[in-house]
Formats: sequence, structure tokens, C-alpha cells
Amino acid sequence: MSDVKFCPYCGKEVPAGAHFCGECGKELPHEAAEAGIPTVPPPQTTISAVLQNQPPQKPRRVPDVGFAENFLKSEGRLNRLRYFKRSIVVGILGMIIFLIVASFVDGNSRFEQAILAIAAGCTLPVSLMLNTRRLQDMGRDGTIADNIMRLDAAMYLMPVIFYPWEPPIENIAYIHFETLDYVYYSIVIISCVLNLYLLFAPGTHGDNKYGPSPLH
Repeated sequence: MSDVKFCPYCGKEVPAGAHFCGECGKELPHEAAEAGIPTVPPPQTTISAVLQNQPPQKPRRVPDVGFAENFLKSEGRLNRLRYFKRSIVVGILGMIIFLIVASFVDGNSRFEQAILAIAAGCTLPVSLMLNTRRLQDMGRDGTIADNIMRLDAAMYLMPVIFYPWEPPIENIAYIHFETLDYVYYSIVIISCVLNLYLLFAPGTHGDNKYGPSPLH
């Protein structure tokens, strides 16, 4: 029988019959010490073995950097607080653009009203990006965001297309302005409800198919 055995704790050689390891100082199993049963050293742990045994790391959120990633990106998720802050910035920017254009355009003609409508809706593509990312945070696609953009565009264009009409010729059917008012304000209400939904609806917990949680 071999007189050589190994410490089961650190793997160092210890003489047969020893009760303590001379390397780590730990007490050896009495049965093995008394019988002089050789033991094999524990497998050496390598960095690669540790990495292989570890569970895969979850993807982490990559912060948005710069104007393009913050406002012109439709991939990834956007939580409520970041959505609110960026929407405020977009709203202020749109108001500034509109006021600058309105200082040069009176809006006395249909053409000038169209210019004002375009100025008012110039930030809609940016809002579409933010709305899409907010929906993806809730695990939804961008369908609602597309519909919100259509409703907002209708709000800006309806006064230009319909309200500047001249008084209709007698005995010719036409849409009464009162009916247009109902349609217009219905669009405004629906758009506001959908925007409030984006602002207050919670996102999905943890990761989803659109990316890692924006809270980490």
C-alpha cells in the first residue's frame, strides 16, 4: 500500500498516518489517516472551468449616448421616467419651432395655414420613435405608436383641409362644420388617452423580446 496520500482540502502531499496537513493545517480524516488510505488530490479549479460553470450573464442595458440615440432611435426599451423627460424636450423643441415659423407667417391663407400645420407637426417623427420604444418596454409592437402619429397628424391637418372652406353653394351637400368639430375633438381626446397610456402604463418586469430591462 502506498505511503503517500494527499490532503483532501488543498491537494498537497502528506505522509501516511499524519493527522494534520503541513500545508493548510487542517485536520485530516481520521479513517484515512489511521488506515493510510491514499486519496487523490481534488481537481484543480481553473479560471476557464469557473467561467464554464457559471450561469450565462444577462444582457445589460446600454445607455443612450448623444442626440441620435436618445431621440432618433426606435430599437430598445424606454421606461416611463426617461420617456417623460424626452417627451418634454421634444414638446419644448416643437413649440420653439412653431413660434419661430408663426412669427413670419400670419396664417391668413390656406397655404400659410399648411405651413403652420407642418411646423406644429415637425416633431411627430421623433415622438413616433419615443412612443415605439415605450411600447416595446411594455412588450408591445409599435402599432399603437403609428396610430397615435396618424391621429396627431390629423389634428394638425384637419383645420387646414376642411375649415378654410368657402361657404358651400346652395343645394349642394357638404359636411357641416359642427360635424367636423365632433370628429376633430374626438381625435384630440383619443390621442390624449393613448398618450396618457404610454406615460403611466408600467413596463414588463425584467427582460423581454425587445431588450434588457431599462431599469438596470
